Amino acid sequence: MNKKKIDNFFSDSDYKKYKDHSYKKIEEIENSNKKKSLIYSDYFNHVYLYDEINNFTVDKVISKMNILKRLQENIFYEGDMEKKIYSLPKPIALHINSPGGSTNAGIALANYVTSSQIPIIVLGEGIVASAATFVLVSAKLSYIMKNTIILIHQFFGAQSGKYEELKFQQEVGEVFMKSMIHIYEKNSKLSKKN
Repeated sequence: MNKKKIDNFFSDSDYKKYKDHSYKKIEEIENSNKKKSLIYSDYFNHVYLYDEINNFTVDKVISKMNILKRLQENIFYEGDMEKKIYSLPKPIALHINSPGGSTNAGIALANYVTSSQIPIIVLGEGIVASAATFVLVSAKLSYIMKNTIILIHQFFGAQSGKYEELKFQQEVGEVFMKSMIHIYEKNSKLSKKN
């Protein structure tokens, strides 16, 4: 829903309050607390990706976040009359504990997180490996929780088939490898040498 349609429900002060939920503001609060208690609170809607990264799990997570990003409709009754109150959605804390999986599914989720107008903070918990790291490093604000294992590696693919099919698969592998390097270089302090 765009701002013009939302204007019917909210005043400018409501927008200001919501803008205060920006990544920078969240980070300032977190740093002032010197601990990560805020991100586990009900200040956020919490979504958990404790699974492999594949088209099914990514679709499930994105669908859940899309629901949470909508205006929240609350119905109450005043006498016999039904009334509705709308509230802006909370920022989302996306908790990831994943051994990785599909490169293209990981890139798709990373793109979704980075393009979100509503803050999505990514928390690495347990293990964040392979394609799951794309989401962690691409987020505008992310945290790696204590004792979390991070694993980054080269593109992996199993090839079989005729000579021309193997050549094509090699070309695809090179495209994925370039994409992965670009994600890490753009969003972290890693370089090709690392």
